[in-house]
Amino acid sequence: MTKEEKEVKMVLPREWAPGQRPPVLTIFCIIGFFSVAGSALAHLAPDYAPKIAELHPNFKAMKLSFLSLFAFAYLGLWCMKKWGYILLGLCFAGHMALLFSTGAFTPPSLLPIFVLLSSMGYFREMK
Repeated sequence: MTKEEKEVKMVLPREWAPGQRPPVLTIFCIIGFFSVAGSALAHLAPDYAPKIAELHPNFKAMKLSFLSLFAFAYLGLWCMKKWGYILLGLCFAGHMALLFSTGAFTPPSLLPIFVLLSSMGYFREMK
């Protein structure tokens, strides 16, 4: 085998050790955990409650339910589980439907789409 053939067959080394989480997912999961916690605290604040009640009578309960599902989804991604990726996609779709139907959409609520797109390449390596 010639030197050129060896170079063609050589596989580039991965950025992380096998069985570990990629650094990109680590960063996105940490940001996701903090955004879920911050959003939950904001929705539980007493001065924010009248503004939420104007949107929909059950908006607070629905929003907190989605936030708890997002927390589980980020936990699944943190553990490199396929169900975490799938749950994040389902939560994102349901959350967007809730926000658009109540008129409460804000640009920061698009964070999970970046996580989904960046972690798509790692889906095969998840368990």
